[in-house]
Amino acid sequence: MTDIPILRDLEKLVIEHGSAVVRGDHIALLREQRETLEKKVTELESENRSLKDQISKLERQLEAASPPDEFIKCRGVLFRRLPSGKIEEAVYCWKCRGPMFSLRGTVPYKCSHCNVVADFNGRWLPEILKEVANA
Repeated sequence: MTDIPILRDLEKLVIEHGSAVVRGDHIALLREQRETLEKKVTELESENRSLKDQISKLERQLEAASPPDEFIKCRGVLFRRLPSGKIEEAVYCWKCRGPMFSLRGTVPYKCSHCNVVADFNGRWLPEILKEVANA
């Protein structure tokens, strides 16, 4: 700062006025940014509501369009209901839904992928299919 009183006062005025202008510009910029952000938040909230509504609608459509589960669990394995309503004469694994086999109908059904074993063999299948059909 300068030692001459009039110049000192003038310099003080310039500094105070200049910083007030800069501060005013800065405040105006901050207000503008805040308004822009508030608009963006409003837009995003609206978009979020719209997307949530759309998701709910699509979930309801999917649920309505999904066919009922074609598999029926009985005796620890699965049996498949055909579109005709009849039960298919095959046994499926409850774990991987793959087909199971019974060697010559004498060995219990077994899944070759998961090693799941049923508690019955092929000779019991006709009787068990009747049980599944009545369930």
